[in-house]
Formats: sequence, structure tokens, C-alpha cells
Amino acid sequence: MILLINPRLTPTQLLRAIAKSLGFEPSRFRSDLLEQIHTKLFELYESRREPVLIIDEAQLIPSKATLDEIRLLTNFQLDDQNLLSVLLIGQPELERRLDRPAHAPLRQRIGMRYHLGPLTLEDTIAYIEHRIRIAGAPRNPFSRDAMEEIHALSGGIPRLINTLATTALLDAFGDDAATIDPPRVVSAARDHRMEAHG
Repeated sequence: MILLINPRLTPTQLLRAIAKSLGFEPSRFRSDLLEQIHTKLFELYESRREPVLIIDEAQLIPSKATLDEIRLLTNFQLDDQNLLSVLLIGQPELERRLDRPAHAPLRQRIGMRYHLGPLTLEDTIAYIEHRIRIAGAPRNPFSRDAMEEIHALSGGIPRLINTLATTALLDAFGDDAATIDPPRVVSAARDHRMEAHG
């Protein structure tokens, strides 16, 4: 897996980041970078490994040239077998950007699109409980009412859920409070100038 969390890259910087993630000392020249990447992808194919390039915050990719370079990476294939799968993760702006006529060639390479909508109340509660469990906490410090308040204030948007929960946790830690109640969540929302999503 190749994970790029800062996609503000020129085409050459993108290739260098990929080459480095694949274990190469990146070349200065585009043709050498492409050769390094292709060689490694073929080695992975022969060892029956399927590499995936994941680009987070892909709406921040700065130029059409970088998006074109991503499209060209999908040309690394053998017959009908791609040597590299590409996963673009981003905010709704990414979808609007890809829908522009200039990006039709890249759009034609997209095998699947998925839009994550807001979480339901029960999904929000399950999400918070999962995050608490993964963090290794012995118990969930959020009351049911507090989690309902987080859902109401975040509109079920995971990024906003994270923001509210983190701020409320830090606030509770500062007060040495064992339980997080709705007023603490409301205070966290005020800190971030958030209002309830209708």
C-alpha cells in the first residue's frame, strides 16, 4: 500500500513520492521514476501482490497535470490486469472537479465511485464507541445523551463528530471529569462555532 496524505504535489513530486514508498531512492528524471515504479509494480505482480495507491484529501491535488499523471499510472498493466489500483479519497469538491469535461479521460478509468453520506444516530453512536474501544479506553466516557448531542450538532458528518468528540474529551480531561454530558458537547460546538444541523 502506498499512502499519500499530502496530495499538493506536482506530477514529478507525485512520482518521487510513489518511488520512495516503493523503496527506491527517487531519481530526478521523470523517465527514470516511471521505470523504477514500473519495475517494482511488475515485481509485485510476479509475487502475486496487488499494490494500491491511496491518495487522501484528493480534492487538494493542485493541477490537471497531476491528475493526468495519476491517470497515466493506470496504464501500467498486463493485458487486462492492472499493476496498480488507485483510490482517491476526498471531500465533495473532488467529485465536482472530476465531473469537469477536462477530466473525462480520468473519469473513464474510474471503476467505482462511492459517496459517504451523514451517519444516522445509531451509526454515530456505534462510530464513537468503536473509536473509544480502538483507543484502548476501559469504558466509553460519553453518556448516551452526549452522543445524541454530538449527532445533532455534527449532522452525522464523521469529521465533525471527531472534532466535537475530541474537544469534549480534552475539556473533560482538563476538568478531571469521568463522564461527558451534553453541556460539555454544546460547549465544544461553541468553541468551533458549530450549530445543530437541521
